[in-house]
Order: sequence, then structure tokens, then C-alpha cells
Amino acid sequence: METDRSTQITAFINELQALKPCDVITINELQQRYPDIKLTLCWQDEVGEREPFAMLDNADVHLVASSPNQCSCLTFDIAATTGLLIALQD
Repeated sequence: METDRSTQITAFINELQALKPCDVITINELQQRYPDIKLTLCWQDEVGEREPFAMLDNADVHLVASSPNQCSCLTFDIAATTGLLIALQD
């Protein structure tokens, strides 16, 4: 199951990178194809100086993991990823 999730997340990021522009419309279209991936959208300045997992032309992609107590945190561990934070440029 983790491998399947990792594969889906990798495919989602690859498709997002290939589709231009990376905007809310594009992200919503991809969400329809990957309904099991939880997404959070924000602006890059809301994330701060965190290094992204992937840098796109006008957005950064961060991996989100949930802990057993249901708190979310950013991670670089794709196997532990439960969702994505997509930080759009202003």
C-alpha cells in the first residue's frame, strides 16, 4: 500500500510539473485523477524558508505526513507521505 501511495504521489508531481501553468485549475483537474491524495494549497510566503520536495516553475511541492496522534508535518520521506502541500507563487 505504501509503495502504491508513493507511486501515485510521484506520478501526481510529475504530471503537475509537465502541465503548465501550475495553478488552481490544473491542480483541481489532477485532483480528479488522484482522489486519494490529500492536497493543501497555500502561497509560498505562508510556508516560510522550508526546502520543498520539488520545485516547479511557479510552485513548490512539499510532502505532508501524519503522525499517530493525527498531527501533520512536512517530510522528505515519500513512503510516509499522506498528502501534498502545494505552495503557489504570488
